[in-house]
Amino acid sequence: CGVIYDPYYCNGRVVDLLCQLGFREIRHERRDFYADVAQEKVPLHDVLITNPPYSTNHKEQCLEFCVKHLRQTGTPFFLLLPNYVALKEYYRHATQTKDGKEANDIVYVVPPDPYEYDHPEGTGHDIPPFSSIWFCGIGKTQMETLRMQKSLYLEKLNDESVSRGRGQVSIAFSIQELQQLNAVPTLKRLNPRQRKKRKQQKEEHSNYATRSTLNTESKLKACTNTSKNINQGQIMLGVTKIPTPKKNSSHRDANGVRKKKRF
Repeated sequence: CGVIYDPYYCNGRVVDLLCQLGFREIRHERRDFYADVAQEKVPLHDVLITNPPYSTNHKEQCLEFCVKHLRQTGTPFFLLLPNYVALKEYYRHATQTKDGKEANDIVYVVPPDPYEYDHPEGTGHDIPPFSSIWFCGIGKTQMETLRMQKSLYLEKLNDESVSRGRGQVSIAFSIQELQQLNAVPTLKRLNPRQRKKRKQQKEEHSNYATRSTLNTESKLKACTNTSKNINQGQIMLGVTKIPTPKKNSSHRDANGVRKKKRF
């Protein structure tokens, strides 16, 4: 596939991983990607593959460069991003065509199982609170070729859609197809401030439930101890338990002795 370029340098492990897959020509250096873009000094490459940082506006900047580079030079890109990105306004703005329509040169690849992340610096979540999908900018011509190949594949399976339940990836050519695959969230994702507030509310609710449980246990324990103390006090004072009187019966006398046999 030529030279692979990953602009986001972390600890250089990407080179080792790609080499294990059989790729040899890789550009992955400790450089300022955005400075290279501004100065038009981006290293020459045949395909861009990366998992950009999800914090701040890295996703937006990466998308803007990749889409522009694809449409100007035909250089494909493969970005591993959170699934919610597909529904963001900045994504629609960065990928729409000149006449304002949905991108017709980007395909989406949905893994059969959620990805888990390895953070070298010990930050972030190993299991993220979202699913990740591949945003693949491959150009209009390759899109049509892939559509034909998918149709032939589905005809061979005699199925209407690629199944996600058999260890196979799913391919979508539009946001609508992603929604049909349930590969994107149906609810709007909260902003950072809202997520922080919800997290605090959950913690407060959890702490309240814990305190309530402890208070209940303490009260039950106190009642048990009080009952024990009363019983012990009665024993020390020689108080015996008063028998519960039996109910009045027409078949028994005042002393409770049966007047006559029942049968």
